[in-house]
Amino acid sequence: MSSRAIVFLDDDRSELELLERCYRRANVAHPLLCFERPEHLLHYMRQARDGQCPMPALVLLDVNMVELDGFEVLELLRDEFPTYESVMLLSNGHHPRDIARAVNLGVELLSKPSGLGNTIAFVQGLSRRAAP
Repeated sequence: MSSRAIVFLDDDRSELELLERCYRRANVAHPLLCFERPEHLLHYMRQARDGQCPMPALVLLDVNMVELDGFEVLELLRDEFPTYESVMLLSNGHHPRDIARAVNLGVELLSKPSGLGNTIAFVQGLSRRAAP
């Protein structure tokens, strides 16, 4: 198993539970880490920067969160970790303003999959795209 994790940030616990279930079924090489709060993700990233754990292979941020949205978290990541580029945004629906904002920031905005089979396929695709 690869030691570099794929990391998800989503404040909806049910979304994370579905993802975790599908991740186990997808049988991918990268471990999965899920965070519900931006400060927990940032703490993990600081630990990785300090050599306490590996930097993630990929970070996925939910766009629609209450505390900070995915774009705000992306800005925090870029401010504190300017050389880390393996970040994508996830959304249940693509609003034109979100698409424009993602394009302006040079980050990929992906649709969240629906259903078990689609989510498993989504996870397998992420694993192939993640940095080794």
